[in-house]
Order: sequence, then structure tokens, then C-alpha cells
Amino acid sequence: MNILKKSLISTASVLLVGASLVAPTAAFATSATQSTTAPGGKLTSNFWIQSIASGDSGNFLVSAVYNGSANLSSPNYIETSWSFYAEGIDVSVTFMGFGGSAGGSGYSGTSSGYWENNNGATSAWYPGNVIAHGLTFYVGGDNTASMFALGVPASVTAGV
Repeated sequence: MNILKKSLISTASVLLVGASLVAPTAAFATSATQSTTAPGGKLTSNFWIQSIASGDSGNFLVSAVYNGSANLSSPNYIETSWSFYAEGIDVSVTFMGFGGSAGGSGYSGTSSGYWENNNGATSAWYPGNVIAHGLTFYVGGDNTASMFALGVPASVTAGV
């Protein structure tokens, strides 16, 4: 009887631990920021994403931000370019964009895209919603901020 009882307790413990690994957890987010020197200032790449459980979705925001000196009011263009990846079993990610920063244009594919402003803006940003498909353990990605000013290109990547 003791062996059966121990076996049932062991089985129940394994099931509870397994269930807690795939059960949705409280929503939280992760982010990354990287900067580099750029003509007359600094270029920063930002990537923010909510934690996503299997079959769930979460919001994301990517941006490229230029902080420059007064003698360079704006870059010729500034762009934010991102891609997502998923870890797990038979996984993929898709996303829906909500439209980017004013005056910009871009492209969005299944799991990547870009948004560019060439109207004198000092930033480009793009928000959206990421959807995890399959048995997903983690959804992450990276964002590359790029710009061109004073005849010099600059870029920097941040990833989670």
C-alpha cells in the first residue's frame, strides 16, 4: 500500500510541475536597449515585448531614436527593422502591426518588418501584437536602428 501511495504522489507531483510549466503566467515584459555613436550624436535601438505563452499573444514596440546636437537637426532617414523568433516544438510567430510613426512607411512580413521615416524625423517606431503558434517556450527577437546623416551611416541592434 505504501508503494502505491508513493507512486500516486509522485505521479501527481510530476503532473502538477508539468502543468505549471505550460500554464500561462502573469503578464510581464522584457526589453533591450543598445546605443552607438552616430554623426553629431547617438543612435539608440529599443525592443520591448510582453512575455507570451503557447498559443497566446502579446504586444511589442520597436524604435530607433536619434539624439543629436543642435548643428544637425535631423538625419536623412531613420529606420527601425525587426524580426521575431520562437523556441519550442513546432513553433512559429506572426504579428499584426498597428501602424508606425507619423510620416513613415515600411513593410511587414510574417515575422519581420521595418518602418522608415525620411521626413526629417529623429525617430521611427512601430507597435504591434505578436502571436505564438505551437508549443512555444519563448518568443524573442531583435531590432536594428539605422540612420544616415552627414554622409555617414550608423546602425545598432538590440535583442531579447
